[in-house]
Amino acid sequence: MSLRRNAFVVIALIALVAIVGEWTDVAGGSRFWYLPAALLLLGLAYDRLVPLRAHFALAVKTPARWLLTRPVAVAFEVSQQGGRPLELELAADAPAGIECPRDVVRLTVPAGDPVAVQLRAVPRRLGRMAWPALRARVSGPLGLAWWPRLLTDPVAVLVEPDILGAAAAAAGADR
Repeated sequence: MSLRRNAFVVIALIALVAIVGEWTDVAGGSRFWYLPAALLLLGLAYDRLVPLRAHFALAVKTPARWLLTRPVAVAFEVSQQGGRPLELELAADAPAGIECPRDVVRLTVPAGDPVAVQLRAVPRRLGRMAWPALRARVSGPLGLAWWPRLLTDPVAVLVEPDILGAAAAAAGADR
């Protein structure tokens, strides 16, 4: 879990209420911060429960056979079966030997409908490679924290040598 801006704002307000409570002459004023702190904890529990109940699915769409050093389009489709749209940050990892942008992509995944992200990958090593689990983090509906998830799809690609090379565009090369 990592806290988001909303949680830090609430924590700052709790600290402010605690300071004001200490400075006032009201009996029990030093305990005014208990209620907002309890509400924050309840909010975090709710913020965790909703993404836990949402079942995420990942589908990696790519050709099964790749040619060495030839760029290939890879699509990551993420879907979830929850009751509401959820915000997701996805770190697209690639197998060793495949060059892929390491950018973090932010998505809003509606319930039931897949959302796709396309990346361009370039294989740099020959052989069969299994796609690793993708690291993701999900924000709850209150936006208080990011919750880590691993999304998997057992996809393997086979990288073969590019025998034709630049001559692949020549007439009759595809026969």
